[in-house]
Amino acid sequence: MAYLFDDQYQLDEYQGLVENQKPEGGSEVAVDVLEWPRDNPDPSDPLLKSIAVDQLPSLRQPSLRIILAPLDEPNARTLKVLTSLYRQFNVPPCFLTERTQSVTHSFGVREDDSASYSSWFHYLFKNVHVQRDGDGVPRILSPLRNPQSQSDQSWNKAGFFLQQSRPDGPVTLICFGPGKPLVRRLQRLASHAKWHDAVVDPYGLFVVVLNELFLQMDGLVWELSSVFGAMEYHALNDLGATPDFVGLHNVAKHVVFMKEGIDAALATHQSMLQHHEQRYQIKSPNAPAPIPKATHSALQHQGELFRSISIRLTSLDRRMQNIINLASWTRLTSLALSKN
Repeated sequence: MAYLFDDQYQLDEYQGLVENQKPEGGSEVAVDVLEWPRDNPDPSDPLLKSIAVDQLPSLRQPSLRIILAPLDEPNARTLKVLTSLYRQFNVPPCFLTERTQSVTHSFGVREDDSASYSSWFHYLFKNVHVQRDGDGVPRILSPLRNPQSQSDQSWNKAGFFLQQSRPDGPVTLICFGPGKPLVRRLQRLASHAKWHDAVVDPYGLFVVVLNELFLQMDGLVWELSSVFGAMEYHALNDLGATPDFVGLHNVAKHVVFMKEGIDAALATHQSMLQHHEQRYQIKSPNAPAPIPKATHSALQHQGELFRSISIRLTSLDRRMQNIINLASWTRLTSLALSKN
């Protein structure tokens, strides 16, 4: 169902992202699909099926379907696939706006008169590529070959759109730009005996997605912490050396961006938790159903995991400020002594 605020302007802005791009060659982009129950439970049967988007409406509707789509940041090759998915699943135009504006926090819900329910969110978090040099010292090396010390301009992005046609009806999760670890995680669900829980409460799929995003964010923060740890050790054990102010600035900037990302993840999680509580009446005087109750507890736990990253980033930021202050003081002292 379309509403007054579902205007063409948002779609025009989205398609405008590829106006100046040259059409790319090659075959039409297909999407990988996981479905439950499986047509053929034979272990030798491939879990992922590559399907052209335009063929999806002609397929039987499974109880649960996960579509692994290109990142919803369109280019000349993926725009047709993405817009086809949007039409088939009635993706609201505001979902597109979230990507065109590169929002860090988003969570949306839409319920139609037909009892169809959709919810979605976007993910944006600072990425760093860390490698160890010949001496085993971790350093950030940008794949874009930025000459600045410890610089990296890459980001991790993804989008997730969940839809259920009616209560206890078929469920579809579209993952836009999922990383390989998340794809492997979702593939493992294919043999899980409790896959039908996602039909009773589709937010269980969001629990899996959030947990995988937590692992990604937590790993990046630990990587960044190892880089700073090496810089901190060098600064404290060689006070006479010229500080790498550019490197310190860039690491501090990565910390700021990561803190912004985890704050956004916490805000998204809080919105998701509130909507889940309302939809499944978790705090109703009547005891909630077992599966939504378990899902709600799992969602709450994910929030605690996100908060652990936020706490670690706050600590890292304070250590950064201490070393920057120390480096600035030693540099000024050195200059003052040289003049005397």
